[in-house]
Amino acid sequence: MPHRIEIAGKRGLRDARGHDVVSRARRYLGLDIKKCETRDIYKIDTTLSSRDLRALRQAFTDPVVSVSSIGRHRPPPRFDWLIEVAFRPGVTDNVGRTAQTLTEEILGRPLAPGEAVYTSMQYFLQTQSLSRRDAERLALDLLANHLLQTVAIFSREEWLAAPIDTTVPAI
Repeated sequence: MPHRIEIAGKRGLRDARGHDVVSRARRYLGLDIKKCETRDIYKIDTTLSSRDLRALRQAFTDPVVSVSSIGRHRPPPRFDWLIEVAFRPGVTDNVGRTAQTLTEEILGRPLAPGEAVYTSMQYFLQTQSLSRRDAERLALDLLANHLLQTVAIFSREEWLAAPIDTTVPAI
């Protein structure tokens, strides 16, 4: 079963990627987004001990600017919509490849064929009037390239009720 590590920015620090999303959504799509917080997701598709998983979590986390969790990072930020963007099966995930190299170094072994590390990005959106259709438009017109990436959109209630996603885009 794949393992999931979520990396979030520390509270009180500016989320430059999120700020850029708000600015571009307003400028290019006319969408009124109050705030966007981002998270990096790493899914490691290999057998890991608890110790190895904790070591990977520590290695993927910059303690100066971020915090992390195994599974789902809690508490979530305030949000109305969550958009998660991931690479499609077979598409090169350069950050995932780098994370895989680090994983192999920490484990002291190469990952076997069929084992890999995959990444995705979450966008937690605070809005006053964004509909699901607007969230889809933001995802497909600004955040993702639909030829290379998949998009999942959740309302706050849907995300809180959903199980933790550990699926990977393996071929």
